[in-house]
Formats: sequence, C-alpha cells, structure tokens
Amino acid sequence: MSYNSSKVHYKELNILINLIPENRRLIKYPLYDFHLINVQNASDGYRLEIKNTDQFDDSISKFGECREEVPNYNDFRSAMMSSGILKIANLEQVEKAVERYEKSKSGVRFALDTNMLYNNFVRNHSFIDAEDVILADTVKEEIKNMSNKKYSKDNMKAFKGYAPNNKELLEELWNRRVKKSRKASLALREWMHLIENDAMVIEAVGESSSEEGESDQIIVESLKEHDDNISQFTVLLTADDALIDLCKMENMEYIKCDMEHQVSSTNCDYKHLRNLLYDMANMFGFIKFGPVIIYGVYRGYTSNKPNLLKVKTQNDKLHERIEKELETCRKLKELEIEK
Repeated sequence: MSYNSSKVHYKELNILINLIPENRRLIKYPLYDFHLINVQNASDGYRLEIKNTDQFDDSISKFGECREEVPNYNDFRSAMMSSGILKIANLEQVEKAVERYEKSKSGVRFALDTNMLYNNFVRNHSFIDAEDVILADTVKEEIKNMSNKKYSKDNMKAFKGYAPNNKELLEELWNRRVKKSRKASLALREWMHLIENDAMVIEAVGESSSEEGESDQIIVESLKEHDDNISQFTVLLTADDALIDLCKMENMEYIKCDMEHQVSSTNCDYKHLRNLLYDMANMFGFIKFGPVIIYGVYRGYTSNKPNLLKVKTQNDKLHERIEKELETCRKLKELEIEK
C-alpha cells in the first residue's frame, strides 16, 4: 500500500490535529516500538500524557553505529523545551532577576549562549525583547558549523540496515541533514528571529573555535570587552555551569537558568502542540502522529521554506480530508478577512 503525501505549513498542523480522532492521537518515533505522548482534549487545549520515556536506551542500542541518528531522551526533552511546553525550573526567579537589572541599570542588554537559542528562549518568554538581546557572532559560527552535515550514501545504507522494515520511511532522508544539523537549524531559526527583531551582534574577540570550552571563553571575553568599552551593562543568561565559572573569573554579571530534566505529563494550548510536532519532526527527521507520518526534512525540502513539512498517510479518506481542509483554509486566508 502506497503513501499519499501533502505539503503543510507548520501553522496548518492544527488542521491535521483536528482531523485525527482523540483516541488515535499518539505521538511516536516510527522506528521505535513504543509511543511517547498520548494527546487528549482538555478544557484549556490539550492534555499531554507522557509515556514510556524509559524505553529510549533499549531502542537506541539496536541501531549500533547509527545510534547517534535516532532520537534519545535529551532530544525529546529539547523538543519539549524549544516548543515552550517544558519550562525553566526557576523561571520565576529568572524573570525577577531580569526585572531587577532593567530597573537598576540603564542600557542593560541580555546575552544568550548557544543553548539558550536551541531552547527558543526569547520566543518562549515575553519578559525579554529581542531588541534588548546581545549576541557574540561566534554563537552563529558555532551553529553554522553544525548545520550542513548530510547523510552520505554509506550512512543511509547503514541506517536502513538497522531498520529493514522501514526503508521507505528513510528514503525521504536521502541527502538530507543528519540529526545534529537538524537540531542546529532550529537554533539558527531563533538566531534569525532575534536579528530580524533588532538584537545586537558584536564581533568576537579572537578566532572562533569548534572546541566547546574555547568557544565559551570567546563568548564571555567578547561580551566583557563590549561591556567595558561601550559602557553598556551586559548580563549573560545561561544554564551552563562552565560558562558561569567563566563569568565569575571575568567579573561579569549572569543569571542562571535551571533547565528541567524530568519530562512529565502536562497541559498545553494548540500553538504549543503544533510547535511540538514541528520541532519533533525536525529534530527526529520524522514522527508518527496517529496514522500520519510528519517529516521535518524530506526529498525536495528547501531551506528557503523551512516551515513547510511533508505529511504522509496510507489512509486515502484521511488524505482527501486533509487536502480538502487545507484548500478551504488557504482560500479563506487569501480573502484577508479582518478579525
């Protein structure tokens, strides 16, 4: 039985969600035997029942040399963070600290390390504006260095060897980005959002390095030099203990953001659910939502349209309904009716 496919903008994922019966809204990685999330209706949107995360290790071990290309628990947690569903553990303290700096210092800017971009920190929180953010350009270089690694013919042959019953699913990943590069593309998305909304970028002190410790040193030294020379007060937001140690040595202000490590069942609204499906599809390469496969990367994918996903199903009736609903919604959007 062949697959039917449709191209869907990530904001149109809610059409898909509404078309799938509640009792079939299970999210899983198709190469694993267990599902991760059961999506149920709730008064404030959706209830996400988190399932079976303890089964990651056993499933990963079956992929041998390709184990780095299948999702692990940290990838799942990262998708929950970047989508805005999983919150910073000490969020209230972070927000209060930001408010204190804004009241006590004129011209304060908040710097972000690379991991904060991976977590979509600014877009997920309203208490810092993009125009108040400062970034060292070495952060962008760090992300770019990870962004363009692709599967080779041998990579894909090995991958298929560990998933002989899912070769057709993996075909879409041919010559596409590997997992680390897919994750980096999400961080680059946050970088572009910040730049387009007037975040400041400063030149790094010294040459960029691929070594994590050296890169951290460059980030802190660059921000400190800017702070001293421009008389602008800079505060670094980070969850990285090593970066905090560097801040202490350089006498630079920082705010520690404690990341949640345990993913538990929770509620979310429709925007966060569609963001989760989008981020999981991009990080994992593809996910299964009920009877539908959602691809974040696929044959024909272009970085000029990063928000476009491919949706595949073997259910002819569901495919027809998806196409019909998409057509209707797109025609309504073209009318530009004011709300």
